Amino acid sequence: MAFKKTEPNLPDNTPLNPIPPSSDATPAPDLSALLTQTQDASTGLQNKAAAKVRRTVLAVVGLSMLVILFLIIFGTIRQKNYEEASALFDSEKYSQAAEAFAKLGHFKDSADRTIESQNWASYSRASNLIEPYRYDDTTEAKQIFLSLGDFQDSAEKAVYCQNRINYAAADDLETAGDFTAAQAGFEALGDFNNSKERARYCSDTLDYQAACALIEQGDYAAAAEKLAAPAKSYYEDADDKLELCDNKIDFAAAEQLLADGKNDHHAHDARVARRQLRGDVARHLDLPLMLLAGIGVRAVDHYLLAQLGGLQQGAGRVDVGA
Repeated sequence: MAFKKTEPNLPDNTPLNPIPPSSDATPAPDLSALLTQTQDASTGLQNKAAAKVRRTVLAVVGLSMLVILFLIIFGTIRQKNYEEASALFDSEKYSQAAEAFAKLGHFKDSADRTIESQNWASYSRASNLIEPYRYDDTTEAKQIFLSLGDFQDSAEKAVYCQNRINYAAADDLETAGDFTAAQAGFEALGDFNNSKERARYCSDTLDYQAACALIEQGDYAAAAEKLAAPAKSYYEDADDKLELCDNKIDFAAAEQLLADGKNDHHAHDARVARRQLRGDVARHLDLPLMLLAGIGVRAVDHYLLAQLGGLQQGAGRVDVGA
């Protein structure tokens, strides 16, 4: 016969296998100690954070002071360099001044001063190239002045350079004997230098050369016209040649009067003929009476007296010169 095992009646929340209490169980923590520890840890963290902030602030302040000090020192140096560049400019060392201002960048008006110094450097170089005259140097100077635009009187200087080039070209033409082209070149220059005088010289030379050729051909009237301007300018012996032409013209006129029978065999009429001769020549040639004075008149008078004398002697008369 089997026996049924029965369980004791226990409360519902009683574990079936209860664990007996152990003597090794952890005691309950001390909350006040934990709170103290937590507070201490928090205070330490706060102190560390505050120290870090202080260090950061000090670093920033220190760095700022260093930056300010650097800027002060750097600004002082740049101001000194600016003053040195200005001194170079004032002493007309424009190329060096331009370099010095360029290194200063945008400090004050350094950029503008750089351009100004460069312009003055170019202007000075071009001005120095003009004298003494050399074609290549003057051509280069002209290009520099043109590149400077309206800086100072660069436009006028560029025109001056071109005039120098044209003047030299006209001078070369004159030296080569091309007086016609040289005259045109000098006349185109207007009032530049002594261009008007040089043009007049070329014109006088051409007239003189033409007059000499006309004298060789015996055309004294045309030669006299050509010699009028050169004689007025005292060109070489133009005045003497003009006087020769006038004498030849007067002499030919006297001969024509004699050939026309404007005389008789009386001495008195001879003197009248001489007076008439002077009047006729002046009227027909439209020359002033003074053209019959001097050498020309003496030559005509001698010739006329000789002719009249021969006529009178042939008629048995005397005192032809009375």
